Amino acid sequence: MTWKSAHATPSSPPLQRGLGYLILRGLTIEHGANHFGCWGVNNWGQCGLLSTRGGHHWTIENCIIRHAKGAGIDCGIEGAKEKAEGGPPFPDLEHATVDWTVVGHHLIQNNHISDNGLCGICGLGQTGTQLLYNHIERNNALGWTSPWWEFGGAKFHYFFDGRIEGNLIRDNEAHGLWLDCQFKGTRVTRNVILNNLWSGINLEYARGPVLVDHNIIALTRQGDGIYGHDVSEMTIAHNLLYANSNFGVWLAYCTNRVPVEDAGSDHRILNNMILGNKIGAVSLSLPWLGSKNNLSEHNLLMGSGQNLDEGSGPFPPFFQINNKSHCAQFAHVCPGDEVQDAETVTRHLENSWRKPRSLTPCVPTSRTGIVPSSSLGKSGRPFWAVTAIAVVFPSSGTVCKAAT
Repeated sequence: MTWKSAHATPSSPPLQRGLGYLILRGLTIEHGANHFGCWGVNNWGQCGLLSTRGGHHWTIENCIIRHAKGAGIDCGIEGAKEKAEGGPPFPDLEHATVDWTVVGHHLIQNNHISDNGLCGICGLGQTGTQLLYNHIERNNALGWTSPWWEFGGAKFHYFFDGRIEGNLIRDNEAHGLWLDCQFKGTRVTRNVILNNLWSGINLEYARGPVLVDHNIIALTRQGDGIYGHDVSEMTIAHNLLYANSNFGVWLAYCTNRVPVEDAGSDHRILNNMILGNKIGAVSLSLPWLGSKNNLSEHNLLMGSGQNLDEGSGPFPPFFQINNKSHCAQFAHVCPGDEVQDAETVTRHLENSWRKPRSLTPCVPTSRTGIVPSSSLGKSGRPFWAVTAIAVVFPSSGTVCKAAT
């Protein structure tokens, strides 16, 4: 069955929000002039060519969703204060308690989601949704960036206890998969994520536990294999991260939106093959009050600075302790690509609702070298036991000692 639309509203919106147990199978939905969703108090709700409109327990399978002006599919509650016909405004999601357990529980599988103007699939707020065995490719075809924060092959906010498995996510003109604003209990596993413009997987603003395992992430054109900021308790295990244009894994502190204890702690990077990534294999924040108990262990690190079959030395180190984050999209918080040194970290945290107990700055004698003694643990051992280490510092003092 083929369903074509050129309307300025979603192609398949139920008139009533919150419907459950619908099955859509074998449809082709294409060429819809839907608007660009950018949720928030004064913005528009998410609006896919196919929309579940805050429903639950939908099955969407074996469908082709393509050539939307905005998003291909939206499967959450649509928007924060969006007022669609017949519906009340939604609460301000930044400050209100929402019962996410009602929305979601969708099964979205074996679909081809491609060539959409903004993103392939998005969803604001849901629990228990499964995204399985889909082809998600060539989305963000119109090349949008901030403040249109839904750009990506797939972009989810408040995606609790979800499962993203077995998808082919490739050739998107943005991040391959972007999880944002809390996604506790979600597992991302057995996906093949290739040749996306920015990060293969982007993890933002969350406290886990979250498991990213057994994925192949390769050949990003301008991003990391896995990038994250303002996240804690991420487990990244058993992945192949190959020939990405920046780091294999880069986890950083960026903004003051999170409590100090959630800025970048309790990460586990285990048993991965991290090969041939251009800038380095792994980059984590310096140890400080907001970056504690991080572990990178039992990984195979090879060929930093080159694809394994080409190039010549010298190469960047495999592992970098880095006090810099990619935060250009948050111009109101950290203008440009601001370095998170002692002064700016302290200023950001003083503006947050939880202040650090203490920050001890130090000035290293060199820009690249072994971890300074101030970042050693009580036993005198380095914070991370890795043989190839570089410490990347700005010219000013760097927060490199965790408060006790």
